[in-house]
Amino acid sequence: MTVPAQTSNQSPAGTLAQQVITAAAIWDIFFVAPFALPNTASDFLAIMDGIGALLGLYGSIPAMQPGHMLFVNMAGMSGVIWTGYRLFAYNDGFVLAEFWVRLLIGCVLAGYGLQQSVSGIVGLFAVTEFCWAGAAAFVLWKMHNSR
Repeated sequence: MTVPAQTSNQSPAGTLAQQVITAAAIWDIFFVAPFALPNTASDFLAIMDGIGALLGLYGSIPAMQPGHMLFVNMAGMSGVIWTGYRLFAYNDGFVLAEFWVRLLIGCVLAGYGLQQSVSGIVGLFAVTEFCWAGAAAFVLWKMHNSR
């Protein structure tokens, strides 16, 4: 299925698409942006580890070495750039990309989350990724049926 690359604010499906993509981007500001900088990434990981412990989830987030943090920060920066595009340069083509990105990240997180040696908080992140993928799939279905 091909999704047009132009904004379609006139149709209800286009408006819904922009609302879902914008909501997902705002969510990512809070859950991806902290990974973009070394100091905030360390603090955010510690907070997530604490939340996992409060919820009684297994495992913990290990201490990060500088090489690990480099990759965490690069992934965070990529996420911030993607968030900016979704917020400030929206087009309907982002819905398909959003679906695939969320589905693939959710699968990777679920794979890691099923391992007892990885913090259970990773499983919660997988659930949110699958929820956003589901929202994008619903929008794609609405877009397809509105034609």
